[in-house]
Amino acid sequence: MAECTSEIVLAPEPETKARQLWKNTTVRRHVHAPLRDLLADMAAGRERCMYCGDNQATDIDHFEPIDRRPIRAFDWTNHLLACSLCNSHLKGAAFPLDEGGNPLLIDPTAEDPTPHLRLSWQSAGTTRSRPGARPPSTCSTSTEACWQRAG
Repeated sequence: MAECTSEIVLAPEPETKARQLWKNTTVRRHVHAPLRDLLADMAAGRERCMYCGDNQATDIDHFEPIDRRPIRAFDWTNHLLACSLCNSHLKGAAFPLDEGGNPLLIDPTAEDPTPHLRLSWQSAGTTRSRPGARPPSTCSTSTEACWQRAG
């Protein structure tokens, strides 16, 4: 992984090089598979998605997207197990920041997300959640509602 990072640093277009290397067949065989296995071994329980916790994690997600920081494409601390729904459709390349440039997404490898989770019951068309939780109307998905810091 260090060799790939070196290539990205030296490339005239780091983002393009990072994407090219990440999708390279040799890298997929020699980096993705062992990396996914290591992440799965470290995952508690049944290899659940680090974002939604509902689905089986089948993908390697870049917590900080390649578009934002190509140099972290092969950074061990930037990889999380995610389900394909969260990785491709819900989180994707999203990486919202506050006014100070700090990430709004909780990095579950650095911070316990439990205090930020909310439980909602849906009954007869109404939703109730714990006091102080972000209202559902401000979040577009249940994953975002659970994993984005409350205002």
